[in-house]
Amino acid sequence: MLIDVIRPIRVDEDTEFLIDRISNFKADKKIPLDICFTVVDEGSDAEYKVRIQKECEQHGVNFISLDKISELFCPGRARNYGAMQSKTSYIFFQDLDLVPYDGFYEDLSDQIVIAGIDKDPDQFVMIPCVYLTAYGNSQYSGSLFDKKKFVRAAFENNEKLVERYSTGTSACLYNRLRFLQLGGFDQKFIAWGYEDLDLNCRFIRQSKLFPLSKDWSSDKYNFNSVVTYEGWKAVYRLFGDMSFIEGMVLFHANHPIHKSRTDFKPIVEQNRRLFTQKLKSTVVTPPLPDLSKGKTLMFKPCAFNNNPTISPLWGEVYYAKDIKSNSSEEIMNFILRERIDRVVFQNPYSDNFVKDTYGKCRARNIPYYICERGAVPGSCFFDDSGFLYESKYYKPEYWERTLTDVQIEDTKLYCKDTLNSELSLEKQGQARSTIELQNKYYCVGKKVIFVPLQRPDDTAVRLFSRKNSYSDYLKILQEISESSSIKNFVMLVKKHPLEDEIEGLLENEHLKFVDSGENVNSLIKLSDIVLTFTSGVGLLGLMDFKPVLTVGNSFYTQPNLAIAVDSANEIINYMSCGYAEDVEKRKLSYVKFIHYLVNDYYSLGDFTTREVKFDNGKRITATTGIAFSQLNISDYHVKYVKKSKPKISSASGLFDRYKHSMANPTISQPVQSSVPKSETSMALVPIEEKTATERKIKKLKETPHRYFAESKWGVLRAIAPLFKK
Repeated sequence: MLIDVIRPIRVDEDTEFLIDRISNFKADKKIPLDICFTVVDEGSDAEYKVRIQKECEQHGVNFISLDKISELFCPGRARNYGAMQSKTSYIFFQDLDLVPYDGFYEDLSDQIVIAGIDKDPDQFVMIPCVYLTAYGNSQYSGSLFDKKKFVRAAFENNEKLVERYSTGTSACLYNRLRFLQLGGFDQKFIAWGYEDLDLNCRFIRQSKLFPLSKDWSSDKYNFNSVVTYEGWKAVYRLFGDMSFIEGMVLFHANHPIHKSRTDFKPIVEQNRRLFTQKLKSTVVTPPLPDLSKGKTLMFKPCAFNNNPTISPLWGEVYYAKDIKSNSSEEIMNFILRERIDRVVFQNPYSDNFVKDTYGKCRARNIPYYICERGAVPGSCFFDDSGFLYESKYYKPEYWERTLTDVQIEDTKLYCKDTLNSELSLEKQGQARSTIELQNKYYCVGKKVIFVPLQRPDDTAVRLFSRKNSYSDYLKILQEISESSSIKNFVMLVKKHPLEDEIEGLLENEHLKFVDSGENVNSLIKLSDIVLTFTSGVGLLGLMDFKPVLTVGNSFYTQPNLAIAVDSANEIINYMSCGYAEDVEKRKLSYVKFIHYLVNDYYSLGDFTTREVKFDNGKRITATTGIAFSQLNISDYHVKYVKKSKPKISSASGLFDRYKHSMANPTISQPVQSSVPKSETSMALVPIEEKTATERKIKKLKETPHRYFAESKWGVLRAIAPLFKK
């Protein structure tokens, strides 16, 4: 299924008529096969609930029941639950009193591509509503003819058929996952009122479809009377305007006002205040879980696995710390008893407890994910097959595939940009030119071997050795530096940024320690060869098309990529041969591997980090937040479009109603706004205002009497009567 049409309901003696309206979607005789319908009952009495369920079964409608009879009816909560339970890619919210026309759902499906929701999940579609009178109700059949007739009646202000129409509505089509990521309807709103406006205003800021209006948080006019581009309603209605122009509309079936409606006035006012507060706030609405994903056990919540973008995909989450357990076997019993669908680890070897649980999950074929930082700046991975070298996803069958010329050039450009950027996995010093470094470390005319050291207790160091331990590796480096078999070379060794000392190595003519603050990208560019144990820096070496040698098993130690070496003699022999020719043969493989990593395997984003120092002196770089621009996890692959300016400018005909009030319809440059930024949004763009001088000149030309009468200068006020018409 592609779209789930979700409709909330609660029935009592005053709203019994709603049961008959469950089937009103059938006014459309051309419903596509990939659209399903769901009714969410939120607290109807048992008698009515049985009738609702039978009506749903009769018309092929999914039925969901929420036991909220003791609480006020909350359509937002019901819609949220329907969205969380759904299994479709897109959702559409349609109240039971909204009736389609023949072909409406086919038009709605087309909007996924037309509006670009398939490419940019921040986009959404709003459907306007024509409110029928009781008589109009009796005359509307759902035919295309009636659709045209009643839209015409709305424009003619035909009070016999139509009460009113509105292009600012809650009948909207969304990318379902993006809806969940943005928190859906905020359930701080009580019962009903303003919860739909809040949701759509969040989507409006995300979508960047239109420039943000002046004085965004102000609540002026209503949707039909707003004629100046100021306040949130001016932007809000444009989404419905666009659908109306395209011929898409729903018809509101007339019904009596619920007798308790007046009781909601204090609640609605409270909701209005909350809505206004949120318009000005930077507070993020917490994400909602995708309950169709089942249950997840999480060991260590962190920025990689517990943030608004990724959290919904775990479904219902349990935390290991909340389980009173002292053994991995007890954890396994919990997993089986609660029917946990997957276990999420960060570093699965972080301690013995986690390691044992990870081993048991693998042995018993219990699904799991490892969520960790990637090897290029601004990257992380979600791997369901293993950690680093033990993962199957680095094998050639995943990345060894034909690329187009454009893909090759784009990947090369990515490599160049990465090495030239200031971004890095660990804090680095200022970039230096190759000439600067050659002079500083006396390596002009010499072959340079760059050796980025690692932390001896690093997981990849401890687990993925091949024939040599890390201490053996240091001995190999020393042996190479003291060899007489090769001439005219220097080995530049850089300690890990989070390590304070270099132990196990001694400087000599051919082995020099570089300053701790030296930029790793600059050292790679200087080098002829990159030599490492398992460091991710080796991948940066591949990105600079340098030969990379590994003494341990790194994830990039693969055929036609990094070369596995196990002794000083192997390394010396390689240095002595014509390795440049060897690298030339490998370049295309380098490109294919990197293209695969940054497009198909890694998830990318803007990372927020800080250095953490423990009592034992150990330091780590902790990732505290990720604003994802790309998400790759299992079969879900999406790019979140960064938008520097609105897609539709004020030059569009949609802005005709505002033109007379806009001093200059051109759009200003992006400026800092008080409106909150989301994890993928950029600065919002207001309409450019006239200067004070320009406004005065305009006033003088158009209303000279008013200009002089309102002047702060008495002499000018005195002559004002001369200009009075």
